[in-house]
Amino acid sequence: VGGSTIIQAHKAPAKADERVIFIKQGVTATLKNVIIRHGFPKKYPGSGGGIGNLGSLKLINVQILENDASTSGGGIWNKGELSILNSIITKNRAHRSGPLGEACGAGGGIQNEKGGQLIIEGSKITHNSSDSRGGGLFISCDTSAVVKDSVISHNRSRREGGGIALMGELDISNSRIHDNLV
Repeated sequence: VGGSTIIQAHKAPAKADERVIFIKQGVTATLKNVIIRHGFPKKYPGSGGGIGNLGSLKLINVQILENDASTSGGGIWNKGELSILNSIITKNRAHRSGPLGEACGAGGGIQNEKGGQLIIEGSKITHNSSDSRGGGLFISCDTSAVVKDSVISHNRSRREGGGIALMGELDISNSRIHDNLV
């Protein structure tokens, strides 16, 4: 999974000041066969270390690797339409900083933010961490997600939902969720 094309914010993890990719509202994009790594947005809102998505984004055979977010969505922060197919989201981290009342530090691998729509199929979300909730995946209020034929494992969070923290709607089928820690 991934490919030989690497898109990165810095040559080393946790050294960047920005996320790797941002998809604006109204934009439709597809990324295939790439590795997205080493993003770390530090200015407010500081979400989505690898990808911040407000548009319509499809990831096919993509690896989201070693990204950090000072608030939420270490690997990906989604408030648009996001489809993840045959991809790996691994070794990403959501830190705790941010304004009181926000879901700060949530979604080490992915945060599906209020209003976001998320489909994950044939993918792995593994070895991500959250300083708050949802080590692998955080599904916010007023949002929906579908997880099919996927694995969510070996993620950890400090508060709740080592694998998944759920506040919205989630439909899971033919998937394995195991060895996640709180």
